[in-house]
Amino acid sequence: RGKLCRRRHVVPRKVVTPGRRYMWRAFGSFAKAWGKVLTEAQRLAWNAAAAKLRSYPRLGQSGRLTGALHFQGINSARARIGRKMLLWPPAKVVFGRNPVAGLTIRYVNGRLRLRLRVTGLVTEDIMVFGQAPCSADRKKWRHGTYLGLLPAPRDGECDITELYEQRFGEPEPGKKVFIRTRQQKDGWEGPVKDCSEVAPPIPVAAAKPGTVEIRSPNAE
Repeated sequence: RGKLCRRRHVVPRKVVTPGRRYMWRAFGSFAKAWGKVLTEAQRLAWNAAAAKLRSYPRLGQSGRLTGALHFQGINSARARIGRKMLLWPPAKVVFGRNPVAGLTIRYVNGRLRLRLRVTGLVTEDIMVFGQAPCSADRKKWRHGTYLGLLPAPRDGECDITELYEQRFGEPEPGKKVFIRTRQQKDGWEGPVKDCSEVAPPIPVAAAKPGTVEIRSPNAE
């Protein structure tokens, strides 16, 4: 009410996961490589490329990138998908339409399968992100994590069941699953594309041979 107050300072708990530990090591290696691995000509090339770029806007503000930040940004994105470090700046990539059309969750031979529908050729690496199953009334993506690269499509669908369940387990019936995809090439990343679907109820015939599909009411 307009008066000074005193609160106890609480240090946020830092959850150290294998994924975070991996990216911390990778980021540290890029910082060292800028001064100890790259030649002067390579550093000048990264500086020249960065002068044409701006950082992602935050609170309506952005600024010019330095060569070191551009070098670390490109190679951090590549490290996430297991690619080698680039010593020279890559040409900027103009991405086409993301071929991922939506998410389908259905029972196949008594097993819940999560599949992404694709409507075109997969010409770039496509990163797949997911978040833990949540309430069916949630409308937006929130607090997700990287799962892996999009598997090769088969009959117009990419099965991401193993990618998702290794991180979050099988979603319960009635829970909503959010999936985010993003194209990447040479460290450049395209726009994100989100899709979601509600896990269907367990069918009575799920234990019988054959395929049973039950689509939730809001299926795309």
